[in-house]
Amino acid sequence: MTPRLSVCVITYNEADRLGRCLESVRGLADEIVVIDSGSTDGTREVAELFGVRWSERVPFPGWEAQKQWAMDQAGGDWILSLDADEWLVDDSREAISRAIQVEGLSDSSGSATDGFRLTRKTLFLGRWLRGGNSAREKKIRLVRSGKGRWTGGDPHERLEVDGPVRDLRAIIGHEPRRSLGEHVRTIDRYTSLQAPGLAEKSRLRLLFGIAIEPFLVIAKELILLGGVIDGAPGIIHAILTSFEFFLRHAKAWEIKSRR
Repeated sequence: MTPRLSVCVITYNEADRLGRCLESVRGLADEIVVIDSGSTDGTREVAELFGVRWSERVPFPGWEAQKQWAMDQAGGDWILSLDADEWLVDDSREAISRAIQVEGLSDSSGSATDGFRLTRKTLFLGRWLRGGNSAREKKIRLVRSGKGRWTGGDPHERLEVDGPVRDLRAIIGHEPRRSLGEHVRTIDRYTSLQAPGLAEKSRLRLLFGIAIEPFLVIAKELILLGGVIDGAPGIIHAILTSFEFFLRHAKAWEIKSRR
């Protein structure tokens, strides 16, 4: 019996990007579950072109809770979780199909594999990043139904698996920001979510995060992780990553100072 695959995607005003995501799983997914947070830009019309199971869940409960709810609606034996700004590239569809039909049933030792890590590559300013922390991230995105759960908290939620996990030679393309302006706005939003928790740390730790850590981040991104080979896009990405570290700790300092 061939295992069925559900693809889960959460959306909010993703009409310009969702088609690329859904097109990449056409012919692979037995069902596509899209959970929307009240889009007003035609996201639903794009989704319906692909015959998805569409649901709206508002108000938005957070990325972790929304992704978990999407998985809970899926009816497949296996679940592939993608963001609307992600898509499968190269031979990834074939690799996933083989995994759930063969490797996903049992490995050489006879024990079941319950999850797979995929490689995520980032497209930034029109260029695939080859260096830096975002160049080739390992992400668990393919799980056996009932074995995966989203955890970790917003905005850096992660999928954990109750069982053995293996690497899969499959690639997810990722274009997280439409523009540098959107990137900066996202940093502002994410750091506001993270700052209250950081405010519990000592003033010395926060000062380190404000004055020293951003420079260490740039050095790590450009030199240790090779981001400099990407030229201007790599340098810009490293500076934005560093700025996120700075702003996160600066906002935490602001919260602590008001107590």
